[in-house]
Amino acid sequence: MQNLKCKPWNIAIIPDTDEAIVSLVPEQAIQYIKIENLALFKKVSLKKKFSSEKRGIAVTKDRIAIGCCAMDYICNMHLGVITELAVGGGTVFYLHFDNIDRLCCIVRLVNEIYCFNKTGKLSFKYSLNDYSINTNGITSDKHENVLIADTETNSIIQVGSNGEYHKQILEGKDGIKNPITLFFNKTFTKLFVINKNGSVNIFGC
Repeated sequence: MQNLKCKPWNIAIIPDTDEAIVSLVPEQAIQYIKIENLALFKKVSLKKKFSSEKRGIAVTKDRIAIGCCAMDYICNMHLGVITELAVGGGTVFYLHFDNIDRLCCIVRLVNEIYCFNKTGKLSFKYSLNDYSINTNGITSDKHENVLIADTETNSIIQVGSNGEYHKQILEGKDGIKNPITLFFNKTFTKLFVINKNGSVNIFGC
């Protein structure tokens, strides 16, 4: 196992491979990693390709999404830009492709959720005005509802698949402790919530 030279921000597993991509904010780069042994095998600088800070990252079999200031970039696997998606005034901290290949993202600071279909058309935009700006991880369930971890309010929030509502589905009394990220297993039967203290809660679905 090799050590990264700086603290990673996001990690995304490339489907049907043993590889993952990590975003390295201080270096403005992405690092490819072998999952089996955590070996580092390729680093790509993004400094010249994208002008603003790069944070969020998500991946499908044939596309990589990169979150920057006020913009999402959909790229091919060689980081050639396919589509640019404007997302208002803030940095895209977290990205996620749902199970119908929509790209969902958190623009933190302004507390907005954006969801785009595969053609780049906006599916919905949703404001979480009654929650903190410390929203972190993002994922989606089998019904394409979007789930978000709010570390500060100790909540997991669900936003409807078409952006028609939001509700708190988990809170402190359920055992979570300032969640920082979350994800489902492949069959959507279990939700894993990672807490700030390193503990993990697993919920049946």
